[in-house]
Amino acid sequence: MLRLHDPCSSLAVHLYTFIFLLINVISVNGQFVVEVLEPARMGIRRSVQRCEATGANFGADIVTFSFGHEAIGCATHTDPVEACTDVTYPINITLCDSNFALVPRGNCSFSEKAYHVQRAEPVGFQALIVYNSEGKPPIDMAGSKYADLVRIPVLMISYQCMLAINNTYPASKGYIVQVKVSPGYYDLFRYLIPFVVVVGFCFIVLLISLIFKAIRLCRERRRVARKRLSKRNLRKIPTKKFRKGDEPETCAICLDDFIEGEKLRVLPCRHTYHCKCIDPWLTQNRKVCPMCKRRVGAKNSDSESSDEERRQEQPSSSRSTSIAHTYLEDEERTETPIPLCPVLHGILTASRPEFI
Repeated sequence: MLRLHDPCSSLAVHLYTFIFLLINVISVNGQFVVEVLEPARMGIRRSVQRCEATGANFGADIVTFSFGHEAIGCATHTDPVEACTDVTYPINITLCDSNFALVPRGNCSFSEKAYHVQRAEPVGFQALIVYNSEGKPPIDMAGSKYADLVRIPVLMISYQCMLAINNTYPASKGYIVQVKVSPGYYDLFRYLIPFVVVVGFCFIVLLISLIFKAIRLCRERRRVARKRLSKRNLRKIPTKKFRKGDEPETCAICLDDFIEGEKLRVLPCRHTYHCKCIDPWLTQNRKVCPMCKRRVGAKNSDSESSDEERRQEQPSSSRSTSIAHTYLEDEERTETPIPLCPVLHGILTASRPEFI
């Protein structure tokens, strides 16, 4: 027997999965790492300090920056220290190709500090590392009027991390700093929208495919229903009680002999069966006689009414002929259009709002 699955339940499962994944992505906090590496020994540098850092909504993309050679450099203080005015680039202090400005938070905006740091004379810094006040963790930074002019990456570390970089592992002793992206990081401001667009497109494609699947299942359900006889039409087929001497004496389905007084079903083709044998065949399999394959019952209600009118107009020669004509199928009649799927038909034909 054909099993038809409900497409609505499958659609709900995919929708819940999409919402769950989206919530998980949004819950991931964007994190960076400022890692301190010891002086090279036989060409190998070992990590001695690892600091969690946050980014800003302005400046260069830190993810892209972390993959470049400029992500490794020396962290030094600026002159002036707070970098709220023009900054002087340190000369001959370190041997690094890249230098990161180590600036405290306060007295001016983050974007203003970054603007002055990147314009340091004679050469600008490659990145800005802001450290927060003592006892406070790093926070996400927002830009102000200088935000559109900043072209370098901007990060924030804790005050304790600054002490380790500046005092314990200073650049003057050969220690360098590397900017990395922590595992599991997602820059939501830059990558969430493309992700949502891609997932949304896939969801729309999935939704369209499920709609077509629902239409196909409805068609299959209608096709299977047309092959079977409804219980309403089954009750219209006459029955009789078997009497000794009646023909035939055996049921062609179960091959058992009829017993006197047993209830039998007489099809329009005059073939007789046990009700318990022929009824499941007509309602669950096909509405044809198992022996001669003649169709049993009308195809739809319109055909039933037309057959009824035709039976009343024609002279009745005998009871058997009248019964046969009642259930004969007229192949030339015109079928009334049947809705493809009752649920979809009701939705598509619902009243639409007026705009006037």
